[in-house]
Amino acid sequence: MSTGYMMTEKVPFVKIFTNSLFVTGMTIGAGILALPIKTGMAGLIPSILTVFVVWLFMLATATVFIYKFTHPKERSRDYPTLFQTEIGPKGKWVSVLGYLVNYYGILVAYLTGSAAILGTLAPGCLPDRAWMLMVFVVLTGLALMGADRAKNANAVIMIAMVGSFLALLFLAGKHIDVTRYAYRDWSVVTSIIPIMIVAFSFHNVIPVVCRNLNGDQNAAFKAVLLGSSIATGMNLLWITVVMGALPLSGPGNATILSALQNDYPATIPLALALNSRIITGAGMFFALAAIATSYIPTGVALTGFMRGLLALRYKEPAGYAILLLSFGPPFLVAMVYPGLFLKAIDVAGGFGIVVVFGILPGIIMVKMAKDRGSLFRTAAFIVMIFFTMLLACETAQEAGFLKIGAEQEYWSSK
Repeated sequence: MSTGYMMTEKVPFVKIFTNSLFVTGMTIGAGILALPIKTGMAGLIPSILTVFVVWLFMLATATVFIYKFTHPKERSRDYPTLFQTEIGPKGKWVSVLGYLVNYYGILVAYLTGSAAILGTLAPGCLPDRAWMLMVFVVLTGLALMGADRAKNANAVIMIAMVGSFLALLFLAGKHIDVTRYAYRDWSVVTSIIPIMIVAFSFHNVIPVVCRNLNGDQNAAFKAVLLGSSIATGMNLLWITVVMGALPLSGPGNATILSALQNDYPATIPLALALNSRIITGAGMFFALAAIATSYIPTGVALTGFMRGLLALRYKEPAGYAILLLSFGPPFLVAMVYPGLFLKAIDVAGGFGIVVVFGILPGIIMVKMAKDRGSLFRTAAFIVMIFFTMLLACETAQEAGFLKIGAEQEYWSSK
């Protein structure tokens, strides 16, 4: 018998599968565009193993949320309320801060990444900031159409994205050089984890999935497991193809090192290296579609989050205040610093997502371990230690205490 909000009949697999696509759609976004460039520093084998490790840890914290959101008394909770109940007022405000870092960082990455892609696709046509303004107006407009219309627009874009992704894998796969897979550098694994955290950040949709499946705990877990597994497969295919098709270094901009130094998503050097209009078109369309399918639900979620946050202080917060606080800060940061694609993803993953979807659920796990066996208790502490160490490493790196930059962490080009 399932544990949930109420006694329910067995959920049909079709409904589980459709909800798993919510998880996949939320997962595939800016993270997958940056993944091969950052993981290129470590090489294929270390990257593949780290992908599995990060996926398992993110799945572990997702399981905590599924349990809490399918508990009979948890149905109407959002994340800040959940954290306040489980950890106290400090937990709530820490989650709010983490959410803002996460949301703002991701939106900055979407805007700067799309500007770089369009600027490469049509060089000299418009300056990057003009492209950025156009993308901001279009995607923000779609996000503000309302949740239902935005969901429909997002579904259409996602279908097109999957088609272009498969075409890109097929075309680029013909240019793979397997000798490139021999490179590996285990010393830089900690620096690639934040980008992977972003690439596996599907937790925002867990409350929605739980509601859609009528609080059926087993069905919700199956949907999250299936959806995140599909995303894991896509991420692994993507980094394998890109690392095989692109050289690590060399002359020109068609290398992984050049993309890292220029803050480009993976589709730009791939298009330059393969010099094919079809590959260029498929790659750029995939990149823009991946950004759009994440920007729209993120924008919807951010406005809802900001409305709830302002409602704590004002009975009926003004619509213009919600919009300004939701989209104003990331737009201004992106316009002032247009070269922040990879850095914005690093900050969002290394700070915002690690805190909200890593450390805080880790604390809840440790609390839950009091009533469970030693195996669960050990797992809870491992999860807590993993995300805490990751936060410490990212903080040390950003503060300059831990030097893991491209000059030190990369390779001696030959």
